Amino acid sequence: MEKKGQIISIIVFIAVVVGIIITAPIILSVLNITVGKTSDAMAGIEPNASQAMSFGLNKVNTLWDTVVAFVFLFNMILLFISAFYVDTHPIFVVLYIITLIFVFMLLPSISTFTNKVWQTPTFANETARLPTTNFIKENLVIITLGVAVLSGIIMFSKLRG
Repeated sequence: MEKKGQIISIIVFIAVVVGIIITAPIILSVLNITVGKTSDAMAGIEPNASQAMSFGLNKVNTLWDTVVAFVFLFNMILLFISAFYVDTHPIFVVLYIITLIFVFMLLPSISTFTNKVWQTPTFANETARLPTTNFIKENLVIITLGVAVLSGIIMFSKLRG
């Protein structure tokens, strides 16, 4: 367990969230292409199998956004739980704030990168199916600020002197 504050956990949180935001449309695109071509090939052999594959693909497409939201919330809950168990010293409040300043200086660049990935015409169909993930992507800086403040409050509210 990290004893010097929890900034590494915040950085890991951001990395996981950005990784999920970037990979969500890519995974959905690969799935749609693979299953779509297989379904088209099966349509000539057995039409009912093609319909069943299309039904399953539609279920996965609607469920994928929920899975991404669940992973995001699970990651946030784990961060708050670990913040509770971190033993801190008052000097690390200053280091926590300084490191957060650097993190928030980088977040606009990270948001720009994720926007470029999402605005790729290849993923237009997939990104339209991910409204919750799009909300997280669009509000990444605000969400990260809220998470950082809450984890800081949880972590530093039990300071030892």
